Amino acid sequence: MKKSIFILSLFCVNLLQAQDPNWTFNESDYQYSMTLICQLNIDGQDLSNAEDKVAAFVNGQVRGVSSPSYVASADAYYTYMTIFSNNQQETISFRIYDSATATVRNIGLTIEFLVNQHIGTLFQSLSIASPPLSKQAEIVYFSFVGAAPNNIEIDGNNYTLYISNLVSKQFLVPVFTLSDGADMFINQQPQISRQEQIDFTNPVVFQVRSEDRSTLNTYTLTVEYGLGPSEFDGEAFLDDQIYISEYLSPNGDDINDAWRIVNINYHPESKIWVYSRSGQLVYNKKAYNNDWMGTYKGETLPEGNYYYQIDLDGNQTIDHQGWIYLSQ
Repeated sequence: MKKSIFILSLFCVNLLQAQDPNWTFNESDYQYSMTLICQLNIDGQDLSNAEDKVAAFVNGQVRGVSSPSYVASADAYYTYMTIFSNNQQETISFRIYDSATATVRNIGLTIEFLVNQHIGTLFQSLSIASPPLSKQAEIVYFSFVGAAPNNIEIDGNNYTLYISNLVSKQFLVPVFTLSDGADMFINQQPQISRQEQIDFTNPVVFQVRSEDRSTLNTYTLTVEYGLGPSEFDGEAFLDDQIYISEYLSPNGDDINDAWRIVNINYHPESKIWVYSRSGQLVYNKKAYNNDWMGTYKGETLPEGNYYYQIDLDGNQTIDHQGWIYLSQ
């Protein structure tokens, strides 16, 4: 008989847990309030169902209840919550009801009640999660597509990356790895590794936000030409290897003003051809001397991509071909 009663008791507990919790309270019983903007997460998944709930408690008493709602401007689900109290500095704990699994989770997070305080923004909302999300917001690795840095200097959150001067700073595509779950932004605009060109002519400020959004670290990345301090300036290359610049900027600043093919002087029989996107020949030369500044019949060509071919030995065989970008 006792065993039957025990089994029945377990069944009742599970049944109560599987029901939508009746989290209610009377707001008029309290003088003060504070507000939160938060996001709910269970087992790594953000909650988005209107039947999901979060409740705030003080000593087991419900002091606030809310559910997620969609915010189009952020393309995400947020929970706007008001918490009530009659006393300052009460300890507030949280529970989440996950409607998908019909379970209630006790959350380890606690906060202190402060009258009229507001916690959270759309960019840095309060994370109410089980298990807790990561607070780490670090750059683990940083490079560029097709232009790995020769050297990286790190001074706190200030990074200086040294690259070959055959590469334009204006068209670098970052490759990066961050702390688990972290995101990267420029002016709160999301950045995705290997996807977008960024102009690094001037230092670029990145924000790295932790998975739980509580940590926001700012990094300033500066790109310089060369190999780094007290090193040569990147002009030395293997004599038998050709290095072809993919960028040309004839603006008089002495940086990439002429199209450079490093070590072309070791190939006196070489021939080069440059074509517009429509196939028009705009430049050709035998024994090129790194002096073409993007002109055709004395006029600077329009900005854009141009296709080149190089015959190193003058034997009618194309040894190198590809695209260069002409910038004004």
